[in-house]
Amino acid sequence: MKKIVIVIGILIVTVCVAPFLIKKNDLAPEATGSVLVVGTSDDYPPYTFSKDGKVVGFDIDLIQEVAQRMACTLELKVMSFDVLLLELQRGSIQVIAAGLTPTAERARKVFFSSPYVQGDPLLAVTYNNSTPPSTLGSLKNKTSIVNEGYTADFYLSTQPELHLEKRETVAECLLALKNGKADVYVVAQSAFQPFLKMEKAALFTAAPLADISEQYAFAISKKYPELFEKIE
Repeated sequence: MKKIVIVIGILIVTVCVAPFLIKKNDLAPEATGSVLVVGTSDDYPPYTFSKDGKVVGFDIDLIQEVAQRMACTLELKVMSFDVLLLELQRGSIQVIAAGLTPTAERARKVFFSSPYVQGDPLLAVTYNNSTPPSTLGSLKNKTSIVNEGYTADFYLSTQPELHLEKRETVAECLLALKNGKADVYVVAQSAFQPFLKMEKAALFTAAPLADISEQYAFAISKKYPELFEKIE
């Protein structure tokens, strides 16, 4: 079967997804190759999120295209983001499509495809006209909040002298910011963008942190090296 090469230069998110079979059980994937078992979360727009009872988003559109070119049926397993890598290593899912950022630590345990999104800047978001920090150093002496497991979490967790809080979803982080539980929320620009349409969004102010950005790729279980080669 031909290798699949997908090159994306500019991220244009269009949500146009056919119905999928969505399961939350722990059945192991079939070994025949006719079913591509993909794990995702549904709380990181615009990459993966729920809409009208379906899981949609940029990652879902992209993995659907991959499955179609491989002549596979796509089966989505929806779970919380923090268990996706564990399930991938266990082999109950074959691929993660959930706005996942490659890191050296993760790459020791899973295969990563070539990034399909690069240069997504990290923003510092504040509430009620407070001026956002513009550098990492200016986050010191502030309470920062991030989405657990995403790049902002990994990056800020390595920095000394930072007071860091973690929440699972973008909405939870914005609510914590609004309620005074944190001074600044650090998040990828693309993940924050959909929330600008929310009520009272004008009360949030965002500015990029210098020289810090995210990239996203599919993660493939090391139990399926041939699948990694096909997807790549």
